[in-house]
Amino acid sequence: PVRCEVEEEKRLTTMTLSSKEVATAYLQRRDKDEARTGKQKATQAMKAELEKTEAEVERERGQEKDVVAHAEKKIEQARDYQTECETYLKFLASPEHQQNYKKASLRCAREAHLQAAGHGS
Repeated sequence: PVRCEVEEEKRLTTMTLSSKEVATAYLQRRDKDEARTGKQKATQAMKAELEKTEAEVERERGQEKDVVAHAEKKIEQARDYQTECETYLKFLASPEHQQNYKKASLRCAREAHLQAAGHGS
């Protein structure tokens, strides 16, 4: 009977150890699974954040392109206006215009003088 009890106790001890090992293995596996799941969730969150950031960058690039295009259009308009002004200034400085301007000024002065003389008499 004593030997049987010793055997039974050994068996229970072995069983208890096995149960502990099983529980430990289960907990380790569960921890690994949780860690893997956590890692996957973190990776998904990082990917989502990256995609969001990339989308924002693309949107900002689009806005920048619009701003640049608008600025280039304004620069082109300013250049056209500058060209017009330079052409007009050249025209004003041309001898032909100077001569026509003098003639027109004299004609105006003459007409004014004649009108004044006509009203005076």
